[in-house]
Amino acid sequence: MVVAVSAAAIQLMAGVIDDAVPPDKPRRMPASRVARMVQLVSFKTSRFDVTQETPNESNAYAGESVLRWLGDELAKHRYESTPPDMEDWGWYIDVKGAGNSYLVGASAGVEYKDEPGSALSYDVTPNVMLDWTIQVHKSRTVMQKLLGKNKLAVEDPLCVLVERI
Repeated sequence: MVVAVSAAAIQLMAGVIDDAVPPDKPRRMPASRVARMVQLVSFKTSRFDVTQETPNESNAYAGESVLRWLGDELAKHRYESTPPDMEDWGWYIDVKGAGNSYLVGASAGVEYKDEPGSALSYDVTPNVMLDWTIQVHKSRTVMQKLLGKNKLAVEDPLCVLVERI
């Protein structure tokens, strides 16, 4: 399933943007709040063993294993990717291919083990069924942004490929 969600919509859902607009008035985002689009792919699987991942030091979000796998799959289709790295919202890889650059993120919420004196690790059984979200962000130059060019779309080749594999 692919869903296009703007950052402004996410802010609205999170309560960052005041939604106290009377129902008879159209809601208009200030120009400073108009945001880029992101493509989201959600799925549930037990295919990835997050117990073998490096725990994310920022938050209890797994994602390294799914991005390692995804990077290998993308390489079969002539996309280059960096090794996964942690971010406060999950994990990401930088991807290049088809003349474009992307940031691809992945996350699945898990809990840390609460064992004093032990190394940081996830508190899940191996190959547990998890809800995953993969997000695709397309890099654009300032000029492309100003001219409204090279926008990320559902039919973007990388988005189609991520959803297919």
